[in-house]
Amino acid sequence: MDSTTAERLVANEYRFREVNERLEADVREIADPEERIAFVCECSATSCRETVSLNLDEYGALRAVEGHFAIVTGHEILEIERVVQRADRYIVVEKLLGA
Repeated sequence: MDSTTAERLVANEYRFREVNERLEADVREIADPEERIAFVCECSATSCRETVSLNLDEYGALRAVEGHFAIVTGHEILEIERVVQRADRYIVVEKLLGA
């Protein structure tokens, strides 16, 4: 994979992260802390429409590390990220490149 393609894929993931950050801000005041919210999969595929089910504490822990993203299992691209956590509903990947 060339560096331009890799950078574009990582940029896509950051766009999905922005969507999720707006969603989290909107539901923080009304959602129960343990309630699972359907966040957008933060993988690099612009055509992906799948969701990742996280409660607000899980989402907050994910966001505590800048380069971590929650994605659907199987959506990882090992040329641009590495898996750092596996859960039953999602995996967390860490970007190997900046956006």
